[in-house]
Amino acid sequence: MGTVCWLGVVQGLTEFLPVSSSGHLIFLRALWGGGPPGLVLEAWLHGGTLIAVVAGYRRELGKLLRGLVHRRRHDWAEAERIAVATIPALLVGGGLSAQLGALALPWVVVAGWLTTTVLIWATPAEGRSGRITDLTWTATVIIGCFQALALWPGLSRSGSTLFAARRAGLSAEEAARLSFLMAVPTVLGAIVLSLTEDPLGFGRISGIWVLGLIAAAVSGIFAIKWVQKLLASRRGYHGFGWYTLLCALVAGLVFSVGR
Repeated sequence: MGTVCWLGVVQGLTEFLPVSSSGHLIFLRALWGGGPPGLVLEAWLHGGTLIAVVAGYRRELGKLLRGLVHRRRHDWAEAERIAVATIPALLVGGGLSAQLGALALPWVVVAGWLTTTVLIWATPAEGRSGRITDLTWTATVIIGCFQALALWPGLSRSGSTLFAARRAGLSAEEAARLSFLMAVPTVLGAIVLSLTEDPLGFGRISGIWVLGLIAAAVSGIFAIKWVQKLLASRRGYHGFGWYTLLCALVAGLVFSVGR
């Protein structure tokens, strides 16, 4: 019971903090000698992060949906950019799922964490004021490609997309909003992919798993609020780079000793 709940907390925090949820889960699995989490449990906990995004951005999502229904040009332009930015990750995740699974190796995670560190430190902390609708289609696709690259274990999805969005000129608030809204179709795609690979797996859902889902959702909401607050602060947000660097060093040491 405790293990699943702790995994939920780790999933919720690390999905939205720029520190890589996949890296943490693979590292924990290595420490447990190849034990949990499994593919279906990971997908289930991703559902908790999906709840976190919907809860954290419920007003924005509601406004966007109403705008689409009433055919407001601004809302359609924003939705189109979110959709286009999501396509690369869906294509790569769906087309290369087996190859990506083979990357779940300790030293691959270390390399991902080191790359995440560089991206965090290279993320502008100020001087940007653009909105999502200001993005060119080229910039939108580039941001989407960074999300696709973050399928590499240890390379943070939020860290990669926040870097690309800020470099494209978005304000801290708009970059966070784009990054987290992009997570909705991406997480849904991951859950669907898990269902196709193990269609009977979700029959193993239990009360303990529900607690893990709740833990992922609550910690995910906390992480979203934390990133929103710190992204505009150079010292605050860039501090995550020291954390991912420490993760890489500790993981490298643990994997070396354990060989």
